[in-house]
Amino acid sequence: MTAEVNGVTKGLSRTKYESIRDSEYSPHASWAMWRLSGPEEKAKAHMGDMSIFDEDADPFGSLHTDIVFVALNSADRDIQPVPFSAFHDSSPRAMDYKIRYAFKDTILWGGYITDFFHGLRETDSGKVKQFLAENPEYIVGSVARFKKELEFVAPDGMKPILVALGSQVKELLDLYAPREYISLALPHYSYSVMTKERYREKALELASEIEMLVL
Repeated sequence: MTAEVNGVTKGLSRTKYESIRDSEYSPHASWAMWRLSGPEEKAKAHMGDMSIFDEDADPFGSLHTDIVFVALNSADRDIQPVPFSAFHDSSPRAMDYKIRYAFKDTILWGGYITDFFHGLRETDSGKVKQFLAENPEYIVGSVARFKKELEFVAPDGMKPILVALGSQVKELLDLYAPREYISLALPHYSYSVMTKERYREKALELASEIEMLVL
């Protein structure tokens, strides 16, 4: 069942959910939905709780592909590449919890979230830049895969709004994303100066911008 919330159609069919879960993309992607932490719990509590995606938990009504968030690549940590585990890192070093805090109770919650580069595990963005400069063919292959992923996850004919997580990804989207896609941006959540409260402010600004575009 689907429902429109401020111009965003939330609700994914079980068939579509399962096709994405069982695809080559799911170990590198996920959904902007997490188990919430309680008021007396730590800010990072439950970030790695994947039970929210169990079919018995009925996650389908909260998920959508109207908005696709795009990060650069995965962190260089021992993270098991299981379906939808990306961006749900329980490591004490992980900053994913800022996204949960920022997106809660907005149209951003439940959107599809992926990396532009799948399988490139490096935490240092400077090293990523160096690798890409030395391996331009890797960019070509990643662009082709990214375009196929967008076509696969979105309903037929739908063009989701793309949201780059960080300036480096925004540059890539401006260069390589198909022209028919709208491309917006948020700062990267891992910056030390970006508190979860400040990231929430940025997310609310983005949500308002998207609502103006789709309503």
